[in-house]
Amino acid sequence: CTPIDKNQNDNENSCIKYKYYSSLDVRESQTSSVVQQFDLVCDNESYKLLANSIFYLGFWAGAFFAGFFSDNYGRKWPLILSQIGSFAANYLGALSGTVVHYIIARFFIGTFSMLSYITAFIFVMEIIGPSRRSFGGLMCTFCFATGYVLCSVYGYYFLYWRNLF
Repeated sequence: CTPIDKNQNDNENSCIKYKYYSSLDVRESQTSSVVQQFDLVCDNESYKLLANSIFYLGFWAGAFFAGFFSDNYGRKWPLILSQIGSFAANYLGALSGTVVHYIIARFFIGTFSMLSYITAFIFVMEIIGPSRRSFGGLMCTFCFATGYVLCSVYGYYFLYWRNLF
């Protein structure tokens, strides 16, 4: 993206508005990103960092509560509820109309994702025997890594960011 207009009174030449270019030969509405949708450039660039920080704060909250819920309510219900919560948080993130709603949704996405991961990991470790725990832990981590790689593949084919949720 390139600046359209710059504020001449500012010594740092902060931009007022950006025009985004897409090298792909598709409609502009299909190539929108989070940065373009919420205009996270210039003075709003710090919201990108805030969204990621809040996401990892949600990871921390999920890790903090995963053990408590798994120990007090068993493994099945926290796993089911965290999956439902993850679906709902991702859906609300896709529907967010402002950057504040998006950041709040990112917190819950991180929380429910970590709740799901830790609860599933504990569940797998308890089901399989001690001789197979290394393999079970490896498979849980492999599933996470595979999903992470598939996000890039999905991002390549689904150009509009809301379709990724």
